[in-house]
Amino acid sequence: MYLTVRASKTIEFRERLFFFTSAAHSGHLLCPVAALVNHVRIHKVHQDLPLFSVRSATSVSPITYVHCISFLARVIKAVGLDSTGYSPHSFRRSGATFAFEAQVPSELIKAQGDWRSDCYFIYLKMSDHQKRAATTRMASAISQIAV
Repeated sequence: MYLTVRASKTIEFRERLFFFTSAAHSGHLLCPVAALVNHVRIHKVHQDLPLFSVRSATSVSPITYVHCISFLARVIKAVGLDSTGYSPHSFRRSGATFAFEAQVPSELIKAQGDWRSDCYFIYLKMSDHQKRAATTRMASAISQIAV
């Protein structure tokens, strides 16, 4: 799947385009391509409307941040969790952490998350094992340096 994003939180004035790609995972419950196809089918989103739109009884409107917060809170409560600890921004942190754990190179994590700086590192939720492995690697690298 290839998406061209013309406006977002980080592209407020349409000063650039962001190209987002995602692979299909046929038959998987979390397949992003299948989810997008289902969204378009269910909400009957036509090409002249914003892709992320929802249909109500009387109109079609873009999905807003308020829509996202409300929907996420309902889903989290439905599975028995406290929704106050979650927001749509949680997906950004989780996505960066997942990519990091999958050993995706940092340049690709930055590109996929549309980060201009290395600030995405603050989003990573590293396990104690990962932290120990990182310090062990750094110590090993230091020991290799000839003084």
